[in-house]
Amino acid sequence: MNTRYHRYIIAIADCGTVTAAARQLRISAPALSKFLKKQEALLGVPLFFQHQKRMYLTEAGKVYEQTAQKILTVQNNMLQAIRRAVQINNLIPVT
Repeated sequence: MNTRYHRYIIAIADCGTVTAAARQLRISAPALSKFLKKQEALLGVPLFFQHQKRMYLTEAGKVYEQTAQKILTVQNNMLQAIRRAVQINNLIPVT
């Protein structure tokens, strides 16, 4: 369940710069910048555009970011459900 790349795009969108996002993610800015370029090349569309030193999501970037948020929410809900199932299982005596 590697959602790291989704978190990268969300962080860039939230922070507005690769440098600030990299700091928040605790990775290097060049590594994050390289990741972004690879993702955009893979998708064939830009995810961000830059205006006055700040990065903004393109329409494609908005779709990516919104979908990434949904994926992270589903993952979080799944993990919570698993934890609840394990807790319930631990309360039921095994016979």
